[in-house]
Amino acid sequence: MPTHLLSVTLLVLASLAFCIGCRDLDAAYLRLCARGIAVDTPVAAHYGMQQRRLCDPGGCGVCLPWRVA
Repeated sequence: MPTHLLSVTLLVLASLAFCIGCRDLDAAYLRLCARGIAVDTPVAAHYGMQQRRLCDPGGCGVCLPWRVA
């Protein structure tokens, strides 16, 4: 694969994330941290969602969102 295509492919992959709805973000945070998984602090998005982000072992992003009550 040409170098310029490889760098574009890696850039696109780095910006992708799987989103998995999660009703209890605090409990999920505690469980993941207890297993040694690094999880970002919660972020309140401007569109009414709170979310926590982490990366899977392969480097793919995972987002755990839920609407702010």
